[in-house]
Amino acid sequence: MIGLAVALAAALGSPPPVRAPGPGASYAAAAEQASERAAAPRAAEPRAASRRRSPSRPAPGPRLSPQEEEPRGFRVRGHRILPVPTFMAQPSVGLSFGLRGRYVYRPPGETFDHARLDIVGRVSTKLVQDHTLDLQLRNLLHREEILDFSLRFVDDPVFPYPGIANFERLDRATLLQPEYRVYLRSIGGVIDYQQPFAVFEPGQWGIETTGYARWFVGARFAHDRILATTDPEAQRDDPPRWIDDGHPERTALRRGGVFGGLAWDSRDNGWSPVRGSLHDVSVELGGPWVASTQYWARFSGAARFYRPLGTPKLVLANQFLADLILGDAPLVSQGEFGGLLVREGIGGRDTGRGYLRRRFVGPTKLYASVELRVEPYEIKIRKRTLTPALKAFMDVGYVRGPDQSGVRPIVSGGPGVYVVWDRFFVFRVDAGFSPEGYGLYFTTNHAF
Repeated sequence: MIGLAVALAAALGSPPPVRAPGPGASYAAAAEQASERAAAPRAAEPRAASRRRSPSRPAPGPRLSPQEEEPRGFRVRGHRILPVPTFMAQPSVGLSFGLRGRYVYRPPGETFDHARLDIVGRVSTKLVQDHTLDLQLRNLLHREEILDFSLRFVDDPVFPYPGIANFERLDRATLLQPEYRVYLRSIGGVIDYQQPFAVFEPGQWGIETTGYARWFVGARFAHDRILATTDPEAQRDDPPRWIDDGHPERTALRRGGVFGGLAWDSRDNGWSPVRGSLHDVSVELGGPWVASTQYWARFSGAARFYRPLGTPKLVLANQFLADLILGDAPLVSQGEFGGLLVREGIGGRDTGRGYLRRRFVGPTKLYASVELRVEPYEIKIRKRTLTPALKAFMDVGYVRGPDQSGVRPIVSGGPGVYVVWDRFFVFRVDAGFSPEGYGLYFTTNHAF
């Protein structure tokens, strides 16, 4: 979840020079550069269509639209600091308010941040605390590498636990009862290293945008403390589902694992893409040798496609996710899709909209989503561009667990509205409907 600060802070850079667009680049810049390449005379040196070149420059990160001035902020010789309030809402968490502080170092003339530090604190109306620290360093070794490091602390007295692969028909009011939740307190961290090994220019392999192929490795660790009730002294007629499933009232678990995989990114823009794709496949291994209390292995894959339907104002976006955990899978991991970009699901503001957060969890998960995004016109405000838009979406999923019965399709959908600011910030409102009720979500960034 990324707050409002992502947009404003992402703009803390200088106007980009004209070059081939990469992930996070401006679509307008891509179109302008494509026209210039078409008008330029063909180079004398022959060039095979299938020739692959090694990366010779850093892949640009999110950047401003062409000819834009830098936004205001606290700036000193490439060092920038920007504090911004954040806001988010979804049914099982309530309204979340917080503050994000971002520090960015971008040398003059560069199109990407060499160092970026985010510190975020959020508290919801249901007393859910979510505090994170994220640090990204790029090109320190002059190999166009990306090094990410993050810490996260969560204190969640309403963490959902409807059971593993539970397909009983439960309405929204029932799932919000104390019997279907636990108290989770978790602290953890992640470190990963990404290295590009190939860059493909438009026209190669039939792609329309610059594509970056990367390999990545990393490690994760978290300590989870789970209580069956937020008040150990409380007496209930019906015991929590957590205890019914054979778990102790108090549980402490360690989740540790190492992972690695491959990623492909050819999006024309990292915030609101119009064309391109984003894929990754990974393997994660956990056990006592990485301080985990359980042995497990995870295989994850993700494919995301973005296509304009005749015009850039009409975009078809598709997402396909697969996640398989073997062994003694931790509870929190069973409610996530792994890989380089971890997502909660199925159920919530990003996956299975219309179902409550983490409604369907289990060791085996399949998920697909489609969105039709319509951006009919743009509004110019001085040198900024504001694009109001409409969309319709459908989410379909499948979960498999041990001793499972009563399997039924996980289907939801609905309409939504969103606003794009200069193609580097998105704020969206989705209304998801499912057989178990509905959900209204206010958040930043597209679901995928």
